[in-house]
Amino acid sequence: MSDEQFQESSSEDKFFGVKTQISKKAEPAPVEDAGDIEVKIVDDTPPEDRNRPTFSDDTPADDGITEEELKNYTGSAQKRINKLRAINNDDRRKREQAEKMRDEAVRVAQELVEKNKAQQDMLDRGESALIDSVKQKAKVDYETAKQNYRSAYEEGDTEKIVATQEAMNLAQYELKDIERKEQGKIFAQKAREAQAKQAQAQPQQPVQPQFTQKQINWFEANKWYVQPKDNQEKKMQKVATATDNYLQEVERLDPESDEYYNTIDQTMRKYFPEYFGEDVRSGSEAPSTPSRVNVVAPANRNNGAKPRTVELTPTAVALAKRLGLSNEQYAKSYAKQLQRGR
Repeated sequence: MSDEQFQESSSEDKFFGVKTQISKKAEPAPVEDAGDIEVKIVDDTPPEDRNRPTFSDDTPADDGITEEELKNYTGSAQKRINKLRAINNDDRRKREQAEKMRDEAVRVAQELVEKNKAQQDMLDRGESALIDSVKQKAKVDYETAKQNYRSAYEEGDTEKIVATQEAMNLAQYELKDIERKEQGKIFAQKAREAQAKQAQAQPQQPVQPQFTQKQINWFEANKWYVQPKDNQEKKMQKVATATDNYLQEVERLDPESDEYYNTIDQTMRKYFPEYFGEDVRSGSEAPSTPSRVNVVAPANRNNGAKPRTVELTPTAVALAKRLGLSNEQYAKSYAKQLQRGR
């Protein structure tokens, strides 16, 4: 179904009618939130290559044939042996070059990590100085407002009492607000330090994804969402995920409520009626009662639901370790890159 067939007759239709505004209208949960990420380690080795012996630095580089022995072979055999030697040498040089490139990439990545840490430290120091400055000003304003209120009260000036009372309340609010920000900054810094210590103290274990029974039932009944086979099913997957984000972030619907399930079901059948074997009629309404209660696993959980899962290969885990990052930190950065690439 083409995009031009979507009709903007409701808030939901308007949301899908302007696809570039999906991310603007629904602000997803920040990827930086540690509760939004679960890490799953997957083996990226092709099945046919698993459990096979591999070449290592301990493997002899030569074939054990001396030049004298080589003369005893026929001309064609000598050419074949020399060709195999050349191929082995080329493979060795390519392998060495790849290792150099890998080491250089890791070195550059480590420099970027250290640079980002230095910039974060600079920002933290600047923010701390700003908070201290604003806090001192808020204290002075509050004390001044209290003194003015006391003077107005002693003078018995009603209008001045009201004005100074408002000024004192405002100054008190600003002081409390900056104190809350200060405490929040301290808490976030301690959380980062604790996470870094935990990452260094013990290796991260693979975490299995967790789904509710309703989600599992929906996945089994809607294979197109789990493994889309063609462009239409990929488009359906994107629409379902966008609908989920819209319902949770904009409409604030509970992802376990019947209204949420019904809206997901109606939306998919409205935009893709041919796929579900329904008649396409001009101006037809989506069915008021879904034939099956459905739910889509949200792309971002921000209301107590299960966190999203990011799969990391052993190569990615090893790279994260060399960069001094935990699996969770690497997964968050990887997830952010995926979001930017959409």
